This record gives sequence, C-alpha cells and structure tokens, in this order.
Amino acid sequence: MDLKKYSISELLNKAKIISIFGAGSGGATLLKRLKMLGYNPSIFWDSSRGKWWENINGSICLPKMLLKRSPKKGHIICIASSWAKDIARELKKSKHDNYIDLTYWSDNLKNNFDSKKLNALPTAKINKACSLLEDGLSRKILRASIRYRLSADPLKIMQSKEPQYFHPAVHAEPKDIIFDIGAWTGDSAIEFFSRMHNTGKIYSFEPDPDNYSLLKKTISKGKLKNYILPINKAIARKNTTIFINKDASDIYGNETFVNNRSGSKIRAISIDSFVKNRNIIPTMIKMDIEGAEYEALQGAKNTIKEYSPKLQISIYHRIEDLWRIPVWIKSINPDYRLFIRHHSQSLVDTVLYATI
Repeated sequence: MDLKKYSISELLNKAKIISIFGAGSGGATLLKRLKMLGYNPSIFWDSSRGKWWENINGSICLPKMLLKRSPKKGHIICIASSWAKDIARELKKSKHDNYIDLTYWSDNLKNNFDSKKLNALPTAKINKACSLLEDGLSRKILRASIRYRLSADPLKIMQSKEPQYFHPAVHAEPKDIIFDIGAWTGDSAIEFFSRMHNTGKIYSFEPDPDNYSLLKKTISKGKLKNYILPINKAIARKNTTIFINKDASDIYGNETFVNNRSGSKIRAISIDSFVKNRNIIPTMIKMDIEGAEYEALQGAKNTIKEYSPKLQISIYHRIEDLWRIPVWIKSINPDYRLFIRHHSQSLVDTVLYATI
C-alpha cells in the first residue's frame, strides 16, 4: 500500500470488504476500534485451529486455508498480530496483496502512518542520521523502518537476530549501574540482572501506578530486591508534574502516554537532576517511555556528555525519532558509536544502541 498517496482511512473507505487476520486480543481490540470509526469487518482469519469458527463480537473467524477462495478485488486485510511478518508471507502465498499492518494502530503510535508526515520526510536529516551509524546493517534497518511506514507492509521490516537490549556491543554487564526508564513490570530489569552476576544496581523508573505495583511485586522475591530499586517517577526534560493516561486504543494494553490536562498526577524528574542529587552515575541507560524519549534525553544532556553511559533508546514511537535521536546524541557526545536494531515483526521495538 502507498501511504503517501492514500491515508489508512482512505484505504479503508475504498474497500468493499474489510477483514482482520489475527483473532487474538489484538484482533478483538482492532475490531472494536474499526467499529468506533464506522467500519464493520465481518470476517477474521487465523492460523490457530482453536480460533476457527469462533464468533468474535459478531464476526466469524475462518481458517487461513480459505483465504485462497476469498475475494481479492476490493478486499483489504488488516493484520493485527505480533506475528505480522509471518502473516504477510501467508497472504502473499494466497495471492492477497491488499493488506495493511494495523497491529499497533493505537492513538499513541498512529503518527507513524500519518500521510502528511510521510509526504514531507526530511531526506537530508535521514541521510545525516544514516551517515552517523556505525555499520551497514544499522543503515539498512533505519531505511527499512521508513519503508515499512510508507507501506504498512511488515515484509519491509528487517528484524534483528539478537535479543532486545542485548546488542553485542551494548548490553548489561557485571557491576553496571543501570537506569531502566520505563520499567513496566520489571521484565527488562530481570533480564539485565541475569547477566550481572549479583553485582551492580538497577534503578527502575515506572510512573504508572498500576505498573509500579506490579513492578514492586516482581522484585520483592529473593535476591532481586537487593539489586533492583523501584522508583515511582517519570523521567522528563526537567523536574515537573505531569499527567499520564492509559491509551484506550492500545492493542496490547501496556501503553501509557503523557497528557497535560488530566489523568494520574505524577512527579517527573530529569536524569541530570537525579544523578546530581543522588550522586549516582549510570553506566547504562535503557529508555522506552512511549514517545517521550526525545524530551527525556534533553534532561540527560550533562550525564550523556560527561559520563558517556551505554544507551538503549527506543526510537519507534514517533517517526521523527528514527533520525532526530541519533543525530542529537552524536551532537552531544561525538565519541559514541551508534547502532540500530529492530526486534519485532511489526512497528515496535526499534532500539538505538550507543557506546563509546
């Protein structure tokens, strides 16, 4: 699909038949969202036998084998699954080319498919970001990530082989002092801890009250509580108060975003102020905070410049982060070597890795 020519809404408006591939929780949430927007998909497709013929909020789920018999002209298939790339391959085999990946078409992420932004891509800035990356693979992944947004086609994605947050040159090591920013329920912290051999410390920042409660529960057992320290604060450009909300259109239910008007009132601090006030110098910063990464990095300028911690920064929430975050980091600390890796079959989990 050409999202520079047609917006996702225009593509859906032109379709005579709309169906969804992926009958799990993501598909059910996408169905609800599409119905709210006035669309009425009547069919689901799925690879799992256990889902076949199930009624999902009024729509029937059919076996994927029947795809070959389904109409192709005027039929658009919306992918809603973390296995988006595999599904796209299945659709190609069934001679279905009219598909779009809406797995993460939530309020907080749909800016990635904004036709106005896609028609005004800053070629010079993208080229500059590519020139600053350390290896050819990083450059290919960056450009592939942009091609994916131009088409919503998961086959354009270049998925990395290494696990997320464990790039060979940028990963948790013994004696590290880690700032885990956007700790969620502690999943990344536990993975980091497993590589640190009962040394170092992990400061886990999680502003969402529900996630923070689960984080505390996760690390309350055994040795974890001695090495992972939960902090119920957001990270921002400066010390302030913010409001956060759950993204009601988030397919997987774990996105929280900043709202300046209403929601849960949360205290936010900058990394630089935390480092200065607590006299704690990080050796690694991991950051995944639902599109607030660029702003938060502004509040870490002195730390990045003076101490050169390893960096693992999510750059997928906003399309412009793909190029502006690498350029900004390199401008603050030219000694950094920058790498980009993508760790999923869909939009999410593109990470910028930096080390000196």
